[in-house]
Amino acid sequence: MELNNKRILIISPEPWGKMLLSKHHYTLELLKKGNTVYFLSGQSNNHKWKISKADFTNKLFFISYPRLPLLEKIRFHYRSLYLFILSVIIPQLNRKIGKTDLLISFDCNGVFPKLKMFEASKRLFFPVDQIPHKYRSEYSGFEHVLSITPIILNSIQTNKEKHLFHHGLNSAFAQNALNLLKSNQAASDKKEAIKVAYVGNLLIGEILDRKSLTTIIEEHPQIEFHFFGPYSAKQSNIGASANDESVSFITYLKKQSNCTLHGAMSPDNLVTQLNDFHAYLLCYNNLFDKNEGSNAHKIMEYLSYGKAIIASNVSMFNKNSHLLHMLPDWNNDNYPGLFNKIIKELKQHNEVAKQKERINFALSNQYKDKIIQIENIISL
Repeated sequence: MELNNKRILIISPEPWGKMLLSKHHYTLELLKKGNTVYFLSGQSNNHKWKISKADFTNKLFFISYPRLPLLEKIRFHYRSLYLFILSVIIPQLNRKIGKTDLLISFDCNGVFPKLKMFEASKRLFFPVDQIPHKYRSEYSGFEHVLSITPIILNSIQTNKEKHLFHHGLNSAFAQNALNLLKSNQAASDKKEAIKVAYVGNLLIGEILDRKSLTTIIEEHPQIEFHFFGPYSAKQSNIGASANDESVSFITYLKKQSNCTLHGAMSPDNLVTQLNDFHAYLLCYNNLFDKNEGSNAHKIMEYLSYGKAIIASNVSMFNKNSHLLHMLPDWNNDNYPGLFNKIIKELKQHNEVAKQKERINFALSNQYKDKIIQIENIISL
């Protein structure tokens, strides 16, 4: 099935906001192909389904599900009753939007586990985060399962086809990467001061290895550390809140003369901001990550700039470990040592040939190509 001029329903655990994640990028690529997309995420302000048109296109509609009394409490504690209520209210949505050609559900929180409740010709289940144990057996009604790590795929017990996808690269980053290749700017290090960037939500709690980050910041006062991403709850659209440890860490960063916090940015603004860096950071404490540090969307974006990536262990890249400098296991005690080593050898790791290899790998994973993969899967 070619996904041109089709009607598609996307179920997302995150709403539309400044920070765009994989489900948002897939939506944008589908819109480029002339599809009409219904983006279902979050509750409405009343007891009815709410459907509103996006202000930047007449092909995208945002859907919020009814806010019914005690619905959230029932969802967590009385699953059979919750699923019964879904069987009553989802047909209301079907009548409003009609049958769709394709449903892609990114839901991984047990909100809409029974996909057959939605009227669609084809249904794909695409969790990009691990599903809580208590909900895993509930998911059904799909023809194929897709995910970005074997850890998630292996946790889903089904006889349906499973497909492993790398994270994608959106069009803004892809165009920037092509420009770097054409202009040879990927080979230049214009700044004397070494500049290192981290992209991501600073409110994700213990997943972020704040101890290791603090160590490298203090051991390298001559290096500029730039943080791009939300550092207050109002900047985040992914439901993160600032606990005491996160607030303390953000306060600490603000006080460091070699640290700059840029806050949340749209992808179009972020892409140009990240051009002039010598290295990029990923520093997760895998013990607190439900995906076990197996993959991260930011890595594909980092790769599109060609420069060195200094990372905690990312198992999805075990077969492509030459593309980034990562720890061999989940023990982050050696992260500061790895950082020191790569920084000392930075010129070697940022050689033109190595930069081009990283950029070309990122370009081979553009979202537009992921859509072609999905077209092939639903045609099976």
